[in-house]
Amino acid sequence: MRSPPRKRFPIFTCAVLLLLGAIAYWAYNASQAAPEFYRQALAVDREIQVVASDEMLHQATALYNDVQKVGDWEAVFTTDQINGWLAVDMQENHPDLLPKYVYEPRVFIDETGMKLGCRYESKRISTVFSLEMDTYLAEENVIAMRIRNAKAGALPLPLDKVLDGVAEGAQRLKLKIEWQTIENDPVAMITVAPPRSSEDLKVTVTHLQLRDGEIYVAGTTNAANRARLDAAFSPSKFIRSK
Repeated sequence: MRSPPRKRFPIFTCAVLLLLGAIAYWAYNASQAAPEFYRQALAVDREIQVVASDEMLHQATALYNDVQKVGDWEAVFTTDQINGWLAVDMQENHPDLLPKYVYEPRVFIDETGMKLGCRYESKRISTVFSLEMDTYLAEENVIAMRIRNAKAGALPLPLDKVLDGVAEGAQRLKLKIEWQTIENDPVAMITVAPPRSSEDLKVTVTHLQLRDGEIYVAGTTNAANRARLDAAFSPSKFIRSK
């Protein structure tokens, strides 16, 4: 004899609640999972981070000085130096560079691309965000960042939230950014405005290459008005035609 529906309903309800609870538990654990590169970067000793941060600042200062002179220049920044700067100097001296609720950003670089990770802490959400990107120079002074993957822990992250975060970060750094799409992947086109010591210098980034554990950047600084000055004082202007 069949059981009345009213007796089976509580059992069905309990089964659904247990299933939903299991899904919520799995989703929470998945959201807390951190990528291996991020865990390793956070585990670096503070003393090592301080040394790497100092190296990053030294490299950046040398690059800044080089681009103020006419001629070619180049620089290499390692993953350890970048992460050291993020952990030490940025945290201590430039905390406003990070959007609200974002903490402890770290990077991983190899020849296949770049990975970014950070902890996100708000009243409702606690997780580790991570991005996988192809990064390259699309044209002179324009860096392309093609977002391949975005996750919150081990869970896929809606890309619209990611794009909003990238746009906010670019705005904080006062970078010009435009969006394109390549095979359904969003691509941030970031125009770099290199420092200029005077109106007579033009700085151009000509190379950007990701290597195993480092970024290589190179370019040239030219006298922007040299052609105009040469034309203005050309000997032909002072020779009368017969």
